[in-house]
Amino acid sequence: MREKLVIWGASGHARVVIDIIQLGSMYEIVGMLDDVNSSRAGSEFAGHRIIGGREQLARLRASGVNACILAFGDCSARLQLGEIARQHGFSLARAIHPRAIVAGDATIGGDQSLLLVWS
Repeated sequence: MREKLVIWGASGHARVVIDIIQLGSMYEIVGMLDDVNSSRAGSEFAGHRIIGGREQLARLRASGVNACILAFGDCSARLQLGEIARQHGFSLARAIHPRAIVAGDATIGGDQSLLLVWS
């Protein structure tokens, strides 16, 4: 059974993340969060429903969603929102393209990392 995942972000960066997630078998995408444009709630983005913004975090956790990935380019915002996601009990997911080349001595962080790798 795949772990349920919410993607926080709904723009170009998120499209790349969706593609990477769908290449694997680890996660089931349950929806997208968009804090930038609340009028997009209920609409579709890249084949997935935008379910709202950060106000949905508690409901998502209560419904069994355990993982969140931050899919937007602003590094400072990723650090801030990653902490908010962790405070709500989410683990921060990683998306690594299956054809990415990672150095043998590189470490790809766990939950403390806000890393996204793609080729």
